[in-house]
Amino acid sequence: MPEFDREKYLYHYTSMDTAINHILKNKTLLFNPLANVNDPMESDPNYWAFSSSGKFRDQLSDYFKNRIKTVCFSRDVQGDWEPGCCPSDFCARGHSKPRMWATYGDDNKGVCLIFDKELLRQAFENGLNGQGRLLHGAVRYGKQLPADKRKAAVTDLKVFEGNFEEALQKKIEDHHDIYFFYKHVDWSTEDEYRFVITGGEPRPIELAFDDALVGVVVGVKYMEKGDSVYDLGDIAQGLGVPGNYLSWGWESAGHAPINEAAKKIGPRFKPPL
Repeated sequence: MPEFDREKYLYHYTSMDTAINHILKNKTLLFNPLANVNDPMESDPNYWAFSSSGKFRDQLSDYFKNRIKTVCFSRDVQGDWEPGCCPSDFCARGHSKPRMWATYGDDNKGVCLIFDKELLRQAFENGLNGQGRLLHGAVRYGKQLPADKRKAAVTDLKVFEGNFEEALQKKIEDHHDIYFFYKHVDWSTEDEYRFVITGGEPRPIELAFDDALVGVVVGVKYMEKGDSVYDLGDIAQGLGVPGNYLSWGWESAGHAPINEAAKKIGPRFKPPL
């Protein structure tokens, strides 16, 4: 497993099928429009868009829903350690978050992909090729929106009567930290870091991650996926990145490699308890 570094790694949870048949097969990650995210305060941006009436309202709403695309990650724990936790413990790592596994990792049957953040940024920048503008950063959390929320909202629709795209990009430049990088505190345990594409076509975008992948982790219920876990191990080996089974409990935690020896043992192979 990669060494502990608060700033270096990002963690993307997904299902095993998606990891095998799309992400690792194509060496790409999918940027989805905001309309498809699971936070209703982001998927329906009418808090910002912006006015109860006006000829630009539908255009603004459509832009935020369909032409803003994002891909999301978790991070290693950023705040103070909980009692009994230290940087070497699994409770501090982005790949060992039980609720993330339950919500995004197919109820612990899925995969957590580990990326080098800086290499990933470079790959996305190189692959964007004029399909929009790339923003990235950590998500902040709060019980209410920041004090400058009124400045972020679009109340004067007259500013769009000239060059709509230019006026909106200026608004996004000034307030993207609220539009795309601020969420309710209930989401804070995700320690989210995200990449956002503004503009471009109103459709999902796949961008190559090049050499940014540094690890593959399989959830504790991996055996329910049958032989797929061994396919995943072969893919990880072929990509030259370490792959591990994950296990943890109240008293201990650990991992064991996805390797040829485990594959030969077959479905009776069990990770360490």
